[in-house]
Amino acid sequence: MNHTGTTLTIEAAAAKKPQNAARIKFYTEQRRVDFGRYLFRTAERIRAERAAQNKESKTK
Repeated sequence: MNHTGTTLTIEAAAAKKPQNAARIKFYTEQRRVDFGRYLFRTAERIRAERAAQNKESKTK
């Protein structure tokens, strides 16, 4: 996952409006964290589904 494009726009926005810099950085950090959580939850769900499928195929 490449964040350089995002980072550049954040830096540009922060440079344009210094009073918003902290809020902009916090917001993007928050989005990154949320995205990480989303990926983790998706992975967990897929693992659970595969485990269930494996159990079904073993019982047949």
